[in-house]
Amino acid sequence: MVVGLVAVPRAAEAAPADIVTQLQHLPDVTYLSEDPNPPAGFRLFNLEIRQPIDHAQPSRGYFEQHVLLYHVDAGAPMVAWDSGYANYPYVSEPTTIVGGNQINIEHRYFGDSRPVPTDWRYLTIWQEATDEHHINQVFKTIYHRPWITTGFSKGGMTAVYHRYFYPGDDAGTLAMSAPNDTDNRSSAYTDFLSQVGTAKCRADLLRVQRTFLENRRAAEDLMSAAASAAGETFTYLRHGVDEAFEVTVVELSFLFWQLGGDCAAIPPVGASVADLYAWYDQVSGFGWLSFDDQENAAYVPYEYQAMTQLGWPTVDLRAELGHLLHYPLSAQGFDDYLPPDLPPTWFDPQPMRDLDHWVKAHGSQLAFLYGEYDPWSAQPFRLGPGSRDSYVYVAPGSDHVFNTSTMPAEQRAALIATLRRWAGVPGPGGRGRAGGRGLPR
Repeated sequence: MVVGLVAVPRAAEAAPADIVTQLQHLPDVTYLSEDPNPPAGFRLFNLEIRQPIDHAQPSRGYFEQHVLLYHVDAGAPMVAWDSGYANYPYVSEPTTIVGGNQINIEHRYFGDSRPVPTDWRYLTIWQEATDEHHINQVFKTIYHRPWITTGFSKGGMTAVYHRYFYPGDDAGTLAMSAPNDTDNRSSAYTDFLSQVGTAKCRADLLRVQRTFLENRRAAEDLMSAAASAAGETFTYLRHGVDEAFEVTVVELSFLFWQLGGDCAAIPPVGASVADLYAWYDQVSGFGWLSFDDQENAAYVPYEYQAMTQLGWPTVDLRAELGHLLHYPLSAQGFDDYLPPDLPPTWFDPQPMRDLDHWVKAHGSQLAFLYGEYDPWSAQPFRLGPGSRDSYVYVAPGSDHVFNTSTMPAEQRAALIATLRRWAGVPGPGGRGRAGGRGLPR
């Protein structure tokens, strides 16, 4: 208030509490620690939030969901980063674009965010979206500015599901490299791999796959030796090392393109099995032991979700490799990858179809970004006549994981302007435009 010409502070207008104090008083939130070495410009906090195992019936019990909070300013926008899997430290590009805070959300049943005992019936897209809705409502008591939800790959899918169930939670959603598997019988992934890149590169990859299958025993001996040295086992798969080897070979071309493989580096005709084995171990990103019990354990929740709601990529190489395959349907699902103690799965195709319809008929403030060479773009989200303020972009020459620097300048500027507009950030704005190499609408 003002007395004469002298301003006198109001006694009730105390300075806001320090962010630590505010976090410690949030309902359902457990403050764990502050990271002493955060990224420049941020304070980084490890937190947990109490979630019902079943949001429809909270009496079934609760579990703690792990989140990482990158705090810059309570008055800045918030970016909710969906990992889709276990949490990991990461500041997303959208956060830097809007100058925002960021909260990294570990997906239920992944990492440290799994109820014990684990009832797998409650690993659904609605339950996770409702986890995120709860996080949104609790943290909005501190962060009042607009929220944007984003994520890569399965995290991008998760961000879209959140917006589908709770469109009022955020001002916009950016999903990067997010597949949209509406039809598991589709040949989209097989067709994509038959056309991507050059004919020579595709032929070279097929030659390598044939060479491995023709020299199965020698390659499996290398694989078994590596597993033994690492203390790893193959008991999840019904047919052990032989099936793990075959699935890995069938997926070779998919992973090669997903991770931006170098066609010129593919070993030449006549290369030894050992040389081929070492080459693929370097370029696959996952290695030959990706289907052993220990490596696979971290992905069991994804495989369960794929077999119940999400769907999965199918790659049919029976025409090219059929006479060399012991398990002709080895790339047709994840049944064999699930531990024997998990309950049987029944696939429900309706959730993905409902989401696809919603995006085309009612989706708003959605942006989808794909890499040109990424096989996961074979079944993308597409816009429809009812989509509003929504955009699809393809980054030329990019693979599964990339940033906006690979986009054409005009598209990148439009996307940045859209994100800043959604976040309410002053500066260059206007409506984004899906031009140039946008996917069909």
